[in-house]
Amino acid sequence: MSLSRGIGNDDDLFIFLEKICKGRKKAQPTIPYQIEVADSGGEHAQIQVSGSGVKTAFIGVPARNVHSGIETISLKDVESTITLCSEFCKKVSRGSFK
Repeated sequence: MSLSRGIGNDDDLFIFLEKICKGRKKAQPTIPYQIEVADSGGEHAQIQVSGSGVKTAFIGVPARNVHSGIETISLKDVESTITLCSEFCKKVSRGSFK
């Protein structure tokens, strides 16, 4: 799983997601991730543009043979992405992110 940093991604939201991945308590497992540098927006640029006031971030799941009949992803990456999104929703619903 990757967290994108750069064009179309809010820095504060990136830092918040990264903190979730790293975990704050020793007993809490960390979520494996890599940092992806977004320098041009790529094929999802129109989705990432925030306009006025909407914080956006791109969470990526690495894939092989993209746009083909044998596209392949790791189940561990999918599970990490689900865990991150779930933890993000819990924290935001409690008012942790401003």
